[in-house]
Amino acid sequence: MINPASGVNLTFDNRVLVPSPPRTETLVNLSTLIRQRRALRLKARALTAESKASAAVISITPFVAGAGLYLVKPDMMSLLFVDHRGRFMLGIAIGSLLLGIATMGAIIRRTLR
Repeated sequence: MINPASGVNLTFDNRVLVPSPPRTETLVNLSTLIRQRRALRLKARALTAESKASAAVISITPFVAGAGLYLVKPDMMSLLFVDHRGRFMLGIAIGSLLLGIATMGAIIRRTLR
């Protein structure tokens, strides 16, 4: 219903006539909101990509260090594979590494929500 005196749209809401904003203003506000949400989503994805790269570097570092130690002193590193205590320590290290990778993955997924 249009009020002829003011030219404002009036809608019936809870038994009171309340002026409603023009449709163009509502659409402009909606499009601004959609653009802001999209920009925020893109920024979150960029930050997530950075954390994924950091997680990959952190995950690879122990293997690179182990390979370097094996090249320098192979007899010292061979204890990890030959002795039962070394295999136990190697198992604990790999388990901790997998737990860390899973935790980083969960944190990264949580930031994308």
